Amino acid sequence: MSSAASRASATGRLLTWAVATTMACGAVGLSSATTSAHASTGSTEDAAHEQVTRESTPWLDSTFVELRGTTDTYQRQLFAVAAERGVPWVYDSRLPAGQRWQSLRRVPGSKGSYVFNVSVAGDQKSLDGNGDVQLLIRARTASGIWETRCGVQAKGSAPTAPEVPVLFPTAGPLTNCTPWAAIYP
Repeated sequence: MSSAASRASATGRLLTWAVATTMACGAVGLSSATTSAHASTGSTEDAAHEQVTRESTPWLDSTFVELRGTTDTYQRQLFAVAAERGVPWVYDSRLPAGQRWQSLRRVPGSKGSYVFNVSVAGDQKSLDGNGDVQLLIRARTASGIWETRCGVQAKGSAPTAPEVPVLFPTAGPLTNCTPWAAIYP
């Protein structure tokens, strides 16, 4: 194959990837109308998504995390993240109204870079080795992809001790999160 044909093939693959990525990224940001229509099924999870949308601009990613209650039952809790005008945010519905969105620029090690996209995943009892429930949050900036892990529930110190909710601080540094660390420079 000639180098010109090889370049044309690579350009075609790159263009196909760019179109697919643009379409996929466009589908991630949901408008309130889309989310409200989705919430019409009446499930608890749909209602939680609708609540997030009512309290914010469109969000980019969310995850449900199983949190243990005082009676050893589990409750699914919604956490969402958004990148609004380059600032990453995390949503915790356990906080009082008006304080549920917390800026992730308050995580130790934040350099204040413009965030293009942010994602969240829940992790049950494996990230820190202590049995704590954490969120894995990743943010894409011009300088790379960065990661922080935020505790949302700590395991009690004794085998029968209850789980302890960990809330995002509403002022000062987000001390429940590990410092931002580059994973793809």
